[in-house]
Amino acid sequence: MRLGGYYKLAALYPLLLVVLLVILFSSADNYDYKSEWMTAGEVISLSIIVSVLYGVIVSALATTIFLNKIKRVRSSRWLSFLSWFLLPLGFIGAVVTYTLLYENDEAGNSLTYILLINVPFILGLTWSYYKYRKANPVESSYKTEADESATL
Repeated sequence: MRLGGYYKLAALYPLLLVVLLVILFSSADNYDYKSEWMTAGEVISLSIIVSVLYGVIVSALATTIFLNKIKRVRSSRWLSFLSWFLLPLGFIGAVVTYTLLYENDEAGNSLTYILLINVPFILGLTWSYYKYRKANPVESSYKTEADESATL
């Protein structure tokens, strides 16, 4: 599989799943929302728009997957791992930390939304990295004694 296929697994399919989950959850959670400023439909629409924007940001940050086209990154487990996870998971971690520390929601909806919009990306990144490394193993640059004796 080419890197574009792994990117789809890591970012695009989770984005579609996130939007679907937010549509379902927000519709069920906010169908009877009452406020003098917003209607239930507006709240549902706003949550969908926010989830799409969030997903686009995480997907854009995941484009560092394509750094694996560079031989030095591809041949290093550490650099490959960082190119796959550093920016998307750094952003997700910052958002989750902020939400847990500063958003107080007695109903637990903030935590539910955080899980809905982040778990698919975390699973997608992890699964795609596993599949990529399985299909493209890193050859060890360390020579063992058996390797050296075989060349003699």
